[in-house]
Formats: sequence, C-alpha cells, structure tokens
Amino acid sequence: MSGQAFVRTEPVPAMPPPLRDRGVVGWLREHLFTGPLNIVLTLLSILFLWWLIPPLTSQYLNLTKNSTLAVAIGYPDLVQVFTGTVLNQTGQAVEVVVITMAVYLTISLLTSMLMNIYNARMALVER
Repeated sequence: MSGQAFVRTEPVPAMPPPLRDRGVVGWLREHLFTGPLNIVLTLLSILFLWWLIPPLTSQYLNLTKNSTLAVAIGYPDLVQVFTGTVLNQTGQAVEVVVITMAVYLTISLLTSMLMNIYNARMALVER
C-alpha cells in the first residue's frame, strides 16, 4: 500500500435514480405488471384474496372451537395437565374451569380479531 488517501473536495453531483428504482410503482411495473398474463394473474390473485378472507375467518374459528372440543373430550391427559394439576393443588374447581374457559375464549377472540383486521385492510373501499 502506498499510504496515500484521496479526499474529495467537492460534492458528488446529484443524479436522478434509475427508472426501475422509483418507489413502489417502479417495483410493481417491473415485477407484477410486465406483460398481459402477469397483469391478469396479479389481479385475479387479489380478487381471490378478497373473496376467500371471510370464509377463511369462519374456518379458523371453527378450527379453534373443534380443537378445543377434541382436547376436552378426546385427550383428557392434555386437559389433566392444566386443569387437574391446578385443581388438585388449589381445590377450587369452579375457578379452575373458568380460567380454562377464559384461555380458550381468549384464543378464539384473538383469532377472530386478527382475521377481522386483515379483512378490513383487504376490503374494497366504497365511495
């Protein structure tokens, strides 16, 4: 190495960004809207998302409810870990069952809230 350094004494002249790097619109044109087939596929995928979100929310809530019933009925060992252990140590059956129900209710409401937020963000805006 020579031990010399270059020090710039004047600022670099400003240059406009390349056309393909101009924000979101440039990215969309380059990646999603490059041809007629890509335009159709992009718009159809957005339409299918708007069409599928409400039934998907219902399916997620049914899945939460049915898995709760399956745990309570079909797998008593899993329920025994939470309900039985606490119940044996405290002896307060009603409170333990209420706490167990509150946990499952919280999971169900959280699923519903998240899907409704997602649905509201993806919904078409009416004028």
